[in-house]
Amino acid sequence: MAKSKKAVTTGDGEDIQTLFTSFYAGLQRDDKSNVEGGGLVIEELDILENANFVRPTQIFAADTIPSNQMFYSYCEDPLNGNGYAIGADSNGSNYATVFENTAIGTLGASGWSTKTASTSLIGNQISPSICHYEVESGATSMIPTLAIYFLTGTNIITKWTAAGGIVTTGWTLSSLTTAMSHVSFREINGVTYIAAGNYISTIDPGSPSTGPNFNEQALALPFGWVAVDITQAGEYFFILAASTDLISNQSTIFIWDGVSNQYSDQIPVPMGGPQWLYNFKQTITVCCAANGVLQLFYLTAPTIGAICRKYPNIRLIDVQQEGQAIGIGTQNHYQISTIPVSPSKSVFVKDDILYFALWKQDKTGLYAFGQLDSKYPYALWLAKRFATTDYSKHIPLAARAFGAKIFASYQYGNTASGTNVVNAVLCDPLIASRSSQAIFQSVWLD
Repeated sequence: MAKSKKAVTTGDGEDIQTLFTSFYAGLQRDDKSNVEGGGLVIEELDILENANFVRPTQIFAADTIPSNQMFYSYCEDPLNGNGYAIGADSNGSNYATVFENTAIGTLGASGWSTKTASTSLIGNQISPSICHYEVESGATSMIPTLAIYFLTGTNIITKWTAAGGIVTTGWTLSSLTTAMSHVSFREINGVTYIAAGNYISTIDPGSPSTGPNFNEQALALPFGWVAVDITQAGEYFFILAASTDLISNQSTIFIWDGVSNQYSDQIPVPMGGPQWLYNFKQTITVCCAANGVLQLFYLTAPTIGAICRKYPNIRLIDVQQEGQAIGIGTQNHYQISTIPVSPSKSVFVKDDILYFALWKQDKTGLYAFGQLDSKYPYALWLAKRFATTDYSKHIPLAARAFGAKIFASYQYGNTASGTNVVNAVLCDPLIASRSSQAIFQSVWLD
């Protein structure tokens, strides 16, 4: 985040001073410097909030959720604006539960209610969720109803509707196994796209005669590749995939037209550990984390023939190793699972800044990636900790912005004795306090 501006030089005899007319948290270079940015460590500072000053960011506080419940993912009804969370109880049964917040975007008003709780279906903590409008089988008209899709068990596609509650669809993601921690649900142009295992699957709105239609193999990836995430830009879909070769240090992006059963192009990503990809400002941005390092990449164009390149100076170390086994739950319910280092269900854009949750060995939290405007370089910094507790012991599950507010869920703990607790937090600008733990550490400037 470098801002280069002509300095004003004044002097009195031999005493000469250089005055900078702008200051951006020290992330500025003078007229002679070759350093892009002067910040080594930035935590909980709003460095893009205002061009003339920086101040500590507004921080998370505990969210008000029903007792003995855990949140695993968030989604939003695009028509009425209500927010939903998918989770489970923490009393030992881990039954899947749907929660609703009818004031999700209203500042100063928040509160989740239990919409439906299953009595038999086991929740899946790595499962994302998606709001999807569809025509139910046997409906008297083509008027669609809201359905929320998510996973229960290992690979069972489950949905919730106001009329039917939580039910299994009878559909499974057959190539998804317990060893795979990446699943992505994306709603694109009225169709739900699922990146999981060897396939891209789709759910379309359907009709009264058929109900919603599920196609598990809308696209089958080549042998040796498994889907991690999917996004769309222009006329193409972009699919981030991981190699099944455990020693591979490369990922790939498949470009698909969304119709044919073959991909149109394949773009190598020069790093393993793919986490997610996102259409950020019409640029396909890719996150990889491997061997303790996170790196962001971008495609030179959202089309076939593009090249994948690194964002310069956008790199983090001390990142957790992919595929770590953790325990989810409380003392009465303890479940071992593998989770992503940066879950795709924690990635969102707010105020032209790309946010994503990241599990680090030292400083887990919600990270931010952005720039003052298109003339200046990108910056990456720790925007918000989940809590003031030891953030080396935080493990991200999900995050999402609803209007001006940001919601997140994370786990605190990670001991086999069962002391893990899944927490839900909220940043509401109307009532949020500002961080007392903000950090700025600069390079030495002469």
